Amino acid sequence: MSQLQLLETIRMENGELPLLTYHLTRMHTARKRVWRHKHPLQGVDKTIKLAFEKACLKQARLATAPIVKCRVLYQREIEQIEFMPYEIKTIDSVKIIEDNYLKYDLKFADRTALEALKVRAQTDEVLIVQKGLLTDTTYTNVALWNGLKWLTPATPLLLGTRRAFLLDREIIKPRDILKNEIQNFSKIKFFNAMVTWEEAIEYDLEKILVK
Repeated sequence: MSQLQLLETIRMENGELPLLTYHLTRMHTARKRVWRHKHPLQGVDKTIKLAFEKACLKQARLATAPIVKCRVLYQREIEQIEFMPYEIKTIDSVKIIEDNYLKYDLKFADRTALEALKVRAQTDEVLIVQKGLLTDTTYTNVALWNGLKWLTPATPLLLGTRRAFLLDREIIKPRDILKNEIQNFSKIKFFNAMVTWEEAIEYDLEKILVK
């Protein structure tokens, strides 16, 4: 476990880090679980912003990008911080894939197993089902519209930071969603730390699901 490298993908807007508190909570939980660290990392906000200033000197386009993706790689301590301009990707095709052995309860830097699912499906994204229950896609948490409210799987692969934020504000509600229940929903949203609820596109499930 000592060689395990974890990742936080953090959204920057105008140099600010809106969900940093949620990311720090997840990092602290992971460090405590994996390396038995009892104390959270200190000064992460300042560390990221200083790294961003240095990165802007090398990549001028970072300073003018409306949204910047900040990748923090860490183990016991922060090891590397990377920045890149971010654009939201569209999703035109999704396949439901069942995989009862995949584990992604920690945000691992190694995404090989997740990427393999998309190669297998030959679609833009996959909806991952475990033990008959809907979980996540390879990059996002999801919420489905049942005509009355947006429901998100109660047992996702990864407890996302945006998901936690939306649950705190009761914008989405958690519930177990069976694979054979998906037909009862009309729309789906894909969201993560980089994609706000307002930016997340509402997709018609019938149009993007590949049988």
